[in-house]
Amino acid sequence: MDLRTDSPGYENSTCETDERGGYSCRCKALFFKGNPYLPHGCQVVQDCEDCIQGCVVLGIDSYRCPIVDPTCQTSRAPSLGIGFVIAAIYILLLLFGFCIYKMMKKRRENRIKAKFFKQNGGLLLKQQMSSS
Repeated sequence: MDLRTDSPGYENSTCETDERGGYSCRCKALFFKGNPYLPHGCQVVQDCEDCIQGCVVLGIDSYRCPIVDPTCQTSRAPSLGIGFVIAAIYILLLLFGFCIYKMMKKRRENRIKAKFFKQNGGLLLKQQMSSS
């Protein structure tokens, strides 16, 4: 059976060609009922209209909404909060690392200054300046 472009294929229904060149239509899901050959012919079963997460087919013309555990509800709020916390920690670590880098650089410069001060007779010059 092929899907034909000239067959109706209305909302919530699918139509396929048969061996004789005609077509047969049916509602897309088990919880759609009605006449698939009419526009808006396949409608959601009344028991499934308020379902949030699909519909469970219990038997012939028997349907219900799946039981949703409120503790398992997925929400973006916790994942966004976790993302902001991770980003804040990352920024704090970068700032901390930058401060450590600056301190180490300043220490190294002070050691080099002290080394050159001793090497070039800085103590002697300092004593001469203070005596005069």
